[in-house]
Amino acid sequence: MYKILLVSILFIIFFYSGSSAQTTPEVVGIFNNQVGFGTRALGMGGAYVSVAEDYSAVFWNPAGLVQIRRREFWAGLSHHSLENDVTLNQNTTANSRNATKFNSLGLVYPVSTRHGKFAFAVGYQKINNFDRNQSFLATSNTRIEQLNFRGLNPENPHEVYSFSGSEVNREGQVNFSGSLNQVSLASALGLSPNLSIGITLNFWSGKNELIYNFYQTDFLNNYDSPPANFNQYSQEQVLFNQYSSFSLKFGTLLHFGKIARIGFSIDGPQKFYVKREEYSEAIISFDDARYIELLDSTDRKILIEYELTAPFRLSAGGSLSFLGLLLSGSAEYLDWTQFRFEERELFTENKNFNRKYRPTLKVRTGAELTLPIFDHQFRAGLVYDPTPIKDLSYDFDRKYLSAGYSLLFDKLFKIDLAYMVGFWKESVNDNLTPEGRENDMIFQQFFLNFSVRM
Repeated sequence: MYKILLVSILFIIFFYSGSSAQTTPEVVGIFNNQVGFGTRALGMGGAYVSVAEDYSAVFWNPAGLVQIRRREFWAGLSHHSLENDVTLNQNTTANSRNATKFNSLGLVYPVSTRHGKFAFAVGYQKINNFDRNQSFLATSNTRIEQLNFRGLNPENPHEVYSFSGSEVNREGQVNFSGSLNQVSLASALGLSPNLSIGITLNFWSGKNELIYNFYQTDFLNNYDSPPANFNQYSQEQVLFNQYSSFSLKFGTLLHFGKIARIGFSIDGPQKFYVKREEYSEAIISFDDARYIELLDSTDRKILIEYELTAPFRLSAGGSLSFLGLLLSGSAEYLDWTQFRFEERELFTENKNFNRKYRPTLKVRTGAELTLPIFDHQFRAGLVYDPTPIKDLSYDFDRKYLSAGYSLLFDKLFKIDLAYMVGFWKESVNDNLTPEGRENDMIFQQFFLNFSVRM
């Protein structure tokens, strides 16, 4: 009887609108945490556009592949750690997530030609890790539109009962998992002793799974009048995004003797193909052991497929080398206002790119000290990555520090280590926490690379 009478129009609207409302933040998630790969490169903060002397050049600047004189085999691992303190209504919950994953595998094959240098490379790498947790627990009396119901009283089916306005416990767990990967084919050509060009063909694939469990509990028994004697409202939402894409990266590298180099690279534009599946269920229980399934997974399965067009990404960098010291810097420009959804159902979301986002300039600096007698190298780097969202403070910009070390054995076998730490804030607003959740993020990642040149 209650299943027939219960009406929750606003709750249903939340789930229908949630699919499109999540799309612009998803774009940020795809592109805004592409740390890159390559232990030497990341030890220098990713200031590698004008260096690009190993397999990771396929990501930073493929023109640098001609600098590799012997065949190179490359393999890498990474350990990812993300600490996330979530604050809701001045109550902070600590979260952490760790994962060790295979990071990259590649081969570079240089070829000697009569008129110049030529090299090609093939390999695989992870460039974005989505693994993270967000748990929160707080007492709140915030009005939540989705918890207004009518139809609980058979004698007055139009009477509205609100499970908000009085103090309740609100608890949530949000778990993200997945990664974004590339399979790359690259080649580079030396046009002259001091000038080279290169191109990388990237085949992208990846997935991102989100599981969101939310509970609102009447722990003080404020709602004790039948038929609206609520005990708990619970909701589970599962989102699964699958990504595929193809892109081209062009690069050029100019040497000024053995002292200075300048590098340029350009990505895109590219189209991302996204397949999104969504499952949801919601249950409301009462003090007298009654419960009602508002939605279940069989009724609330949504499948959406759409295309996203990403604009050009432009990078430039320079480096100086003298007395065993290498200094490098680079900048990457990306205009977030030029992202576009291609599906008619999502056209209205395109206005959010112009209204909420802005162009950004990511700046990287790095240094490397070589001790030739012992074949040791020490590195350090800085990254400043401004948030693409307008009107946010400096605290929401991503800042990274990095350090690295490598040891070369017999001029053939090399071990590289790197450590990177980043910190920033994020703000999350959804219909279940309309007052907003603030996340303090601390990102740590360790990288280990093995490479052999034969």
